Amino acid sequence: MLFFLLFVTAEQVLEWATARMEPGSPALREELEAEVISFQQEFMGGRGVEAEGMTTGGGTRSINCAFEAVMSRDEARGRPGPRLRVLTGNPHLAVERAARRFGFEVIRLDVDGAICVDKLRDHISDPCVTAVYAQSLSYTDGTSDALAEVLAVVESENKDRAAKEGVPVVLINDSCLAFSVLIHNDGEGGSRSMRLLDLAEGCITPVIVTQDAHKHLGTDKGLSTIVGTRGILSSLQGVRRVGARPGAADLMRALADMKLVGRQGYVELYRELEGRITEAASKIESAGMKVLHAHNRMPGSTVITVEDPSGAVSTRMKKKGYRTSPIYLACPSAASACQTGWQLCLSPHHLLETFMGDLVPTSRAVYGSTVARLSRRFLRENSLLAFLVAGNPDTFLFQLLRKEGIGRKLAGHMIRRYITAQLDSGTVRTLKRRDPVWQFACKGSLWLLLLSLSTALFRRLAALKRSLRGR
Repeated sequence: MLFFLLFVTAEQVLEWATARMEPGSPALREELEAEVISFQQEFMGGRGVEAEGMTTGGGTRSINCAFEAVMSRDEARGRPGPRLRVLTGNPHLAVERAARRFGFEVIRLDVDGAICVDKLRDHISDPCVTAVYAQSLSYTDGTSDALAEVLAVVESENKDRAAKEGVPVVLINDSCLAFSVLIHNDGEGGSRSMRLLDLAEGCITPVIVTQDAHKHLGTDKGLSTIVGTRGILSSLQGVRRVGARPGAADLMRALADMKLVGRQGYVELYRELEGRITEAASKIESAGMKVLHAHNRMPGSTVITVEDPSGAVSTRMKKKGYRTSPIYLACPSAASACQTGWQLCLSPHHLLETFMGDLVPTSRAVYGSTVARLSRRFLRENSLLAFLVAGNPDTFLFQLLRKEGIGRKLAGHMIRRYITAQLDSGTVRTLKRRDPVWQFACKGSLWLLLLSLSTALFRRLAALKRSLRGR
């Protein structure tokens, strides 16, 4: 890594990159890919294990490649039996997509957003279990799975399977979003280690770790890394993978960013960000708001998820120009708990202080209003009427998409109609109706008049029919 310490100016990095990209230069794509992975391993760990890695076009593709490697391994071994199963906590949506693509079953074992280790022990001995998916940082609520404890459970099961010559369970660690968590939890200075490749040194459990460069290292969008212990990713050879991999130019630009900032530069950026996030979380709780699953958040978590009954606060913040991600069905196992919230996923250059300056007074205004007090007293939380009072029906529709049935069909139809209207209702369409309120009033009045005349005519005919019968 001495090379990363030599270049300290943009001009030096540009000169180096230009020379490497000249026609006939020895900068092969494989060499650039190896350099990118090597730099990321400064934070991912794994220097002491025999590992193999590759880059992909994004975090979702890395997750797909991880499951593809597991399924290809099982297929190559001719593993018979029923549908394979993957154990997890509260996974990224990419896991559900991979399940539909590769045909395995997802078993959720989460408690408060993280894998329940006790539930994992109860399910791991199932011979149909082929992998465990654990997250260093959940995109949903900023929680982290207990990697060391999860690895211990999987390792114990794999030792039992080795004695029976069975197929070992693969531990897939989604660390795409967890760059800051890896910096703050490296196992040094009394901190826990969240670097699975280091934790797995000396273990027989095959592990796969994913890590995005575009989320944390300032590279172009579409650069993710997947690293696995020796032999697990090699099963992908000859397999057609979905999605383009980054080319030589993409990797070169990524290396330029990495060399310019340097290892210590990234460490300083994310240590400063951690301080800002900790201060923001403290202000949020002091203002009466609740950080979701705060006890499962680790130092370095760059995701803040806050409970928001009926989505009232996020609606007000949206009117101020802020866009937060909606959270719904946050605690499905506890029907009486708040199920909705909003989420921030932060990077070093987010205007967090500006956001907090508007959030605190907005939340106090919402929770202190008479409407909010009456809604909390008389309306059931997570009900349609409560969402309508808060002015946020979107979240109610989103939660209907989780289960099959008439609710999903109705919500899907309404969402498609809304998006279609947005795409079609441009400037040209607006100019067709220069006074839409007046036109609506006229048409409404005409329909009411026709309805009144039809009703009167129907009553007149009914009276005439009765008189004829009387004769």
